[in-house]
Amino acid sequence: MRPPILDTQAKGTISELYACNFLLRAGYNVYRNVSPSGPVDLLATKGGRHLAVDVKSLPAEIELRAQVRPGKPYATHRSHKLTNAQKQLRVRFLYVAADGTCNFDETALAMEIEERNIRRRMYVEKLDAEIEEDINKREAKREADAVPIEKESIFDKIFEPI
Repeated sequence: MRPPILDTQAKGTISELYACNFLLRAGYNVYRNVSPSGPVDLLATKGGRHLAVDVKSLPAEIELRAQVRPGKPYATHRSHKLTNAQKQLRVRFLYVAADGTCNFDETALAMEIEERNIRRRMYVEKLDAEIEEDINKREAKREADAVPIEKESIFDKIFEPI
């Protein structure tokens, strides 16, 4: 028997409830957004860690378990992109299949980690360049301030030439 056809809002609400159940079972405290629109559907907290979640419903014809492949997005039917507000909040997509199966988009997570690593590498490279520049400046100053070494030996100072 086919499941009844639901309107988009009802389907979204059901998916959010599945997502809440998924997160609660994972040990999170879950808070729903009561506003009809916003960058976040759910806020989950666990041990001081906050997780902003945007729930995405998958069409009934897509079996989520079949979509789980390393390095591949779950929602192959549509490309979901984070808005600027969602990027600032570090929102993660949680995909919910028609059977209630939930999975985070690990591709987006991997991209976020890679972006963070790139920013860290750029920061380290900048620090390295600043340190190198500082070292060069100090060496140049030391060379400029250095007292010239006299070429006369102590022997010449003690015994005057005849």
